[in-house]
Amino acid sequence: MGKILKALKLGITVSALTLSMNNNAIAQDVTNIGIITASIGGNSQSTGARNSAGLAAYMNVFGETSAPLGFMSFCSRNPTDCKGGTSEPTVVELDAGSWGTLNEVNDLVNRTIEPVSDQDLYQQVEMWAYPTNKGDCEDYVLLKQKLLIEKGWPKESLLITVAIDDFGGGHAVLTVKTNIGDLILDNQNEKILPWQQTTYTYVKRQSTSHPALWVALSSIE
Repeated sequence: MGKILKALKLGITVSALTLSMNNNAIAQDVTNIGIITASIGGNSQSTGARNSAGLAAYMNVFGETSAPLGFMSFCSRNPTDCKGGTSEPTVVELDAGSWGTLNEVNDLVNRTIEPVSDQDLYQQVEMWAYPTNKGDCEDYVLLKQKLLIEKGWPKESLLITVAIDDFGGGHAVLTVKTNIGDLILDNQNEKILPWQQTTYTYVKRQSTSHPALWVALSSIE
């Protein structure tokens, strides 16, 4: 009987320890998300959440639209990078590790690529390409997307996005779909922000179902 009681006590102790470890892990995940959302001014309860301006955590989509000509030319030169697709859109679960990776890639590309226009670099008005040491906004986006995919991030959550900047010009950023909303990686701003906290007017972006398809982000394109 003594051995049985001892075994039961040991089993209870191990179960309690396991439960405590699981609870600690869950608590740490919650803490991580809280730190991340606080650092970008987001909301950890982001599904369906809205900011003070009434904008949802995820951009509205208004159906399929045409892809940018520069992107179509890029795909003709890099066909494997425009393949793939899924029926289930992928949303990245952010934790301390993935948040760190996102910032690391964003900082690396912004720091190492010198901004220059396509006209100066390629003697063309529009040329989408992976940059080596120079490039314009869409080149930054292509490289960030490529590096994140190489680190195991799903292509369907890394969406090239076209916008109008504060000066009325065309601009490209990378939208990352996460469990706390759509985040923007931008070569004009070193900080990763929720899309609602940027000042851009968003026009179109890659579809979550296939990298070669594009969707409108405005009802008036």
